[in-house]
Amino acid sequence: MGAGEGSAVVSSELETYFEAYIRLTLPMPPSGNTRNVGTGRNTRHSAKYEAFLKWVMRACAEGQVEELTGPVVSHVAIYYHPSHEPDCDNVLKTVHDALQGWAYPDDALIVAGSYEKNPDKHNPRVEVVIAQIRTVLERETQS
Repeated sequence: MGAGEGSAVVSSELETYFEAYIRLTLPMPPSGNTRNVGTGRNTRHSAKYEAFLKWVMRACAEGQVEELTGPVVSHVAIYYHPSHEPDCDNVLKTVHDALQGWAYPDDALIVAGSYEKNPDKHNPRVEVVIAQIRTVLERETQS
C-alpha cells in the first residue's frame, strides 16, 4: 500500500489492535520430514534445518528484531517453485519453531494465524509477519 490518506487510516486502525509487529523474508525452509535425522536419543537437527536456523538468526539480528511478549498473530506467505509445491502445515511448523527465542519466547503465544501460497519460479521464499495484539482490555483502556 502506498503512502497517503488511505494508508494513514489503515495504519491508525491497525495500531488499535497491534502493539508491535515483525516482518521477515526467509528462504524456503527444509521440508518437515527432513528437519531431523537419527532416532531416539540420537535424534538431531539435519544440516539443512541447521542452515535454515542460522538464516533466521541472521535475519532477526540484522532486522534488530525485538521479541514480542504478548499474544501474537501470524501471517505467512509462501512463494514456492512450481516444481516443489510444499505442504503448508510443515512450512508453518518449521517457520514458527525457528522463530522461537527471536520473535517470541514460545510459539504457544500464537493465538491466530493465516497463510497463503503462491508459485514463484524465480524467487522461492517465505514472508512472515508476526504481530503482537492488544487484548480487548488494553484496547478499552487505550480509548
